[in-house]
Amino acid sequence: MCYEILNFKGQIVFFDLDVQYQQRFTPWLALYISVKAAGRAGTDISTMLVDGVNALSGGDIGWLINITQTEKFNLSGTLSLSNLNGNFLNISKYFEDLINNEPYPSVTKVVPALIAGVGLRSAYAFNPSYGLQLNIDYGYGELFTQDSINSWLENGILRMMDPNDWYGHGTTVVGTACSNGRALEDLVTDGAIENNLHGIAPKASIIMVASDFNRENWLASVADGVHFMLAQAEALNRPIVINLSIGSYSGSHDGLDPVGLLINDWFSDDYNGRMLVCAGGNSRTLRYHLGYESTIDTAISVFSSFLGPGAYGQMAFFETWLDTADSDSFKSAIGLYSASSGLILENETSFRSIGENIETTLSCLNINCISQNRFF
Repeated sequence: MCYEILNFKGQIVFFDLDVQYQQRFTPWLALYISVKAAGRAGTDISTMLVDGVNALSGGDIGWLINITQTEKFNLSGTLSLSNLNGNFLNISKYFEDLINNEPYPSVTKVVPALIAGVGLRSAYAFNPSYGLQLNIDYGYGELFTQDSINSWLENGILRMMDPNDWYGHGTTVVGTACSNGRALEDLVTDGAIENNLHGIAPKASIIMVASDFNRENWLASVADGVHFMLAQAEALNRPIVINLSIGSYSGSHDGLDPVGLLINDWFSDDYNGRMLVCAGGNSRTLRYHLGYESTIDTAISVFSSFLGPGAYGQMAFFETWLDTADSDSFKSAIGLYSASSGLILENETSFRSIGENIETTLSCLNINCISQNRFF
């Protein structure tokens, strides 16, 4: 389909193309693949100079799950993965960047987007010739650009972009690294401060990703954020340095967990112009990781208890990490020791495999011991 409208600066042509193929496997499950292309372009030089040329291309793949169907109505759920690329040609913006001495001015910009989501699709047929279709999609993540943020500030729009508001921690770290100091220009002009402070690399471009620490499988979301930033750099053909001012007290902390291995692969020798810097943590000299090589059949590790929150009372928490190749031969038991007069074993459970311990509550002298073994 093609639409043409009049504009004070010339004519603009819009186009939209969406081709989809579906393959049904069962009466309730189908695979779909679609190719999409959309764009906007001026029909003369003046319109192209002012409005540029924009194009969106890509496609998605996903599953259609039939929820309910009647003679005239159909409702399906969707699980989809979309890969889109926005291509923008903006000549006036290029000359504006040259005048403002912006680093890396470019006539074209490419913005990639990889989106995983769920949704609903419904259709209703009024008669054999006419019907109504409704699609509802839920995606993961939201993108804010410099232009949109500046537009909000100019119009007095205040919007929370950090879902958890971590007291500006990321802003402080990024500002130290590559702030251009423009936030203080008015204070310098008014004489409130003497120097216009800026970061170590003030001409670097910035990509910031806000993390939701309360989401399930949080480490996987870190990999999502790293992948997003790498995709942006690759589309712009620019080198990138990623700083992770985040961490977790739990986990294997040996670089062999699935997320660690995945991120490490993205920074292998196969890729040039990539660097990742990660915070070492705030634990300082706190020794909360225990690791040793055992040369005997059975090894004992002793943990001191501490006062837990609420009704938990005295408690001890620990994680066990091992390779799945060793999981069949690994068994564990929990014992309760008294430290009043040396370490005296009061009671203990039997040795159990990982499969027997998952989401299982054991009892040692009326004290609940919840086993949370993790393996990969």
